[in-house]
Amino acid sequence: FHQERDADGELVPVDRCLYGASLAAQKSQSVIIDMLDALWAEGLPAAQYNPETGPGQHEISFDHDDPITAADRIVKARESIHATALKHELIVSFVPMLYAEATGNGMHTHFSLWSDGKNLLPDPDSRWGISDTAEHFTAGVLEHLPALMAVTTPNVNSFHRTQPHEWSGAYQAWGVENKEAALRMIRNTHDGQITHIEFKTVDCAANPYLAFGGLLATGMDGIERQLSLPDPVEVDPGNLTDAERAEQGIRRLPTSLDAAIERFKPDTTLKQAMGPELAEVYAAIREAEFTIMQGMSLAEEAKQLLERF
Repeated sequence: FHQERDADGELVPVDRCLYGASLAAQKSQSVIIDMLDALWAEGLPAAQYNPETGPGQHEISFDHDDPITAADRIVKARESIHATALKHELIVSFVPMLYAEATGNGMHTHFSLWSDGKNLLPDPDSRWGISDTAEHFTAGVLEHLPALMAVTTPNVNSFHRTQPHEWSGAYQAWGVENKEAALRMIRNTHDGQITHIEFKTVDCAANPYLAFGGLLATGMDGIERQLSLPDPVEVDPGNLTDAERAEQGIRRLPTSLDAAIERFKPDTTLKQAMGPELAEVYAAIREAEFTIMQGMSLAEEAKQLLERF
C-alpha cells in the first residue's frame, strides 16, 4: 500500500489488477526486485514470484527445506519484506483479511514426507496414487484440523479468510488437485505422481514453528493410529448441497476463533506436542484476543492488526 491514505482514511493499494497481470508486476517492479535481492542476500532462496488476486497482493514462494529452516525463513523474510517496503515508502501487511470483497492473505504450506532420501508420498499402484504412510499422515491432519485451526488460523481476522470459494480450505476435506480442499494432493507435471501436499488452512497470523509442529504432530498421530482417509472430494465442497456434503461426510470447519479454541482444548495430541503449560497459556491468550476483538468491523480489525503482521 501507499503510505498516504485516501480521503476516507482507507489504505490505497499499489494496484488493483487481476491475478498474474503483468501490469501489477510492472507497477511494483522496483520494490519487488529489491525484496528478492534482499532475500537472496540473506540466504532466503525465493523460488517463485507472481502478482496475486487481491488489491496490491503479491506472492513470494520459497524453496523447500526441513520444518525448522522453513519456519526460520518465514520469520526472517517477513522482517526483510517489511524493511524493503519502508525504504520505498510503502506499507506491507500479512494480515489474513484486509478487504471484505477480496482474496485474503494465506500462508499455504506445501510439504512431503521423506526417509533415507526417498519421498514417501507416491504409490502409483494404490487407489489414489498415495502410499499408506501418506494416507495415514493426511488422515491424522484431517481429523485434527478443526482443533489445529486454533494454531494455524489463530486470529479473529483469520476466519474472514477461511470462507468457501476462496482457496482457503473452508471444509474438512481432502482431494487430488482440488484447490478448494483443505489438503490438496499435488501431482508432478512430468510423471503424474503425487509428490507433495498443500495445506491451505493456515495464514501469517500463525507462529510458523507452532503451526508446523502442529501439522507434524497430527500427521504422526495418524501414522501411529493407522488412520484411513475418506474418499477424496473432486469438486468445490461449497458447490454441494448440505445433504450432499452430509452424505460424503464433508463438514464445515470452525467459522470463528472461539469455536476452534473449543476444539483445541481437549485435543490431547496437540496439547502433548505443545506441552501442557504452553497449551494452556496459548489457549488463554487466544481467548483473550477473541474477547478483545468482539464486535469489531473488518476495517477496525485491519487497522488494529495492520502493523502487527
